Amino acid sequence: MVKISKLMKKRNFVDSLLAKLLLIVMSAFIPIMLFVIANNIYSTNLARQQANYMNSNTITLFMKELDSNLNNIERQISRLSVLDSEFRILESTQDEVEQYHASQTISGALSELLLTSRSTDSVFIYASESGRLISRSDSGDPYPQLESVRRYLRNYLESETVNIGEWFPVGVDEGNYFFRILKIDSTYIGAWVSMDTILEPFMSPDLVRLDHILFADMQGRAVSQVPEKFSEDFPTSHDGENLYIAADGQRYIYIEGPSSNGQFSLVALISEKEILSGLLTFRILLIVIVLMVVMLFAAIVIMGKVIILDPVNHLAKAMQNVQSGDWEIQLDEQSSTREFRLLNQTYNSMIREIEQLKINVYEEQLMKQKAELQFFQLQIRPHFLVNSLNIIFNLAQIGDFNLIKKLSHYLIRYFQYSIKNDSALVDIKDELDYVQTYLSIQKLRFSGLLRVSYEIDNDLLHYAVPPLSIQTFVENTIIYAMSSEQPVDLTIRIKTNPEQDDSVIIVINDSGPGFPKPILDLFSSPNDEAGDHIGISNVKHRLALLFGGNAILTLENLPGGGASVRMTLPKIMR
Repeated sequence: MVKISKLMKKRNFVDSLLAKLLLIVMSAFIPIMLFVIANNIYSTNLARQQANYMNSNTITLFMKELDSNLNNIERQISRLSVLDSEFRILESTQDEVEQYHASQTISGALSELLLTSRSTDSVFIYASESGRLISRSDSGDPYPQLESVRRYLRNYLESETVNIGEWFPVGVDEGNYFFRILKIDSTYIGAWVSMDTILEPFMSPDLVRLDHILFADMQGRAVSQVPEKFSEDFPTSHDGENLYIAADGQRYIYIEGPSSNGQFSLVALISEKEILSGLLTFRILLIVIVLMVVMLFAAIVIMGKVIILDPVNHLAKAMQNVQSGDWEIQLDEQSSTREFRLLNQTYNSMIREIEQLKINVYEEQLMKQKAELQFFQLQIRPHFLVNSLNIIFNLAQIGDFNLIKKLSHYLIRYFQYSIKNDSALVDIKDELDYVQTYLSIQKLRFSGLLRVSYEIDNDLLHYAVPPLSIQTFVENTIIYAMSSEQPVDLTIRIKTNPEQDDSVIIVINDSGPGFPKPILDLFSSPNDEAGDHIGISNVKHRLALLFGGNAILTLENLPGGGASVRMTLPKIMR
């Protein structure tokens, strides 16, 4: 039941005018919100694309300049080939004086190369046959670091695989370097450059939008110093357009420019937050616009509710009350809207006219009902009088004047009360007094043959019944059940209805032959022709007029013999 109630409430809301108004508002609001969201996404993507394009061009230019510097260094060290004779002396001559002079010549040439090439940090020659390494450095590295580099270089040149085709990155202790090695016969000449030295020109404040610049190999592993928040293997992800790295709660766009001089790339990591910072003002403006749109639509809904929905709901509620029988509600005729003012005035005028018409019809019905009740009551009195006079006549024939006097006294009491009280209802107590008076007369008439018993709930004696409603059926028992030979038991029961506490049940049973079938057929028929049974038809009509469907009258024959009358009446106090 609760689920059905919720479904009904939901359906009522869906069918309501408020739901229609909200649908209209949302049909305008949702496209605007979708446009704002789409515009924000488009602006964000456009900013990313422009930033990527600009930064990609910047990295490409950087890499070209870096390659140019590396090519220049390579050309410089290539000129050392003019020292070929000195190289041979180092490789083959055992004369220490000649080797000394050759070493000095080579050292001077290396120093001169450093002076003429600003891009070169360090240069060297290595005679593989004699194992002599001569190097000059202008990198500014501390002596222990330089010694570490020389040890690495000697060990590398003494290995079986030496890269003499291109620049390659190497990390030595706390430094990261690019090496370039050339071979002339059995002599190696070359240079190394600190990666910090190479990147220094690219760290100017004008390029601050590049958050981090470093070098990586072709597998994406960093070969230069990496900020602590990044791992060295750079686990990149792809969002459909860009490579990016997630670190420190932010996304960094990964842009690389491969070198033409070696298996490495120049990599820039750009904070997406910094790229989109230029959109902050635009986003704030969008938020303000969205809030204004929301407030505008909220105001439209509220105004629509106050101006349209509330008056319509009041009118609908008034109509529902009228449908349920409440005619008291009047609508406000001072509405600020002309159409609702006219509608409310018309409604109020219509309700007043209908109410007056109902009053007139009701009064006419009351007058008609009263006239019919008076007719039936006037009808029953002559009927009872005729039966009573018939009894007096029979008593006179047998000369029982004492009974005639008692009966006349009872009749006087009855008609005195009838003349004084023409009410449509009497107390059950008064009705029982009439019945007892009548039965006292009949007991005198049928001495010893009429046995009467009462089962009365005394709490019900002050509830009302139509006059002569019980007496009519008691009289019917006397007329059709009594004979001069067989005794008759008559029982009158009055109790509260066990199934419906607000009604009274009156049962009249006798042990006579029961109702003839024509009487039962006539009673169940809608035909109003009563024939000789005016009393039963009279009670039936009066109950219908007084109580409508709230009164039930049934006639039946008992299984063991005898007639039974059952009246169910609402509890009414006079």
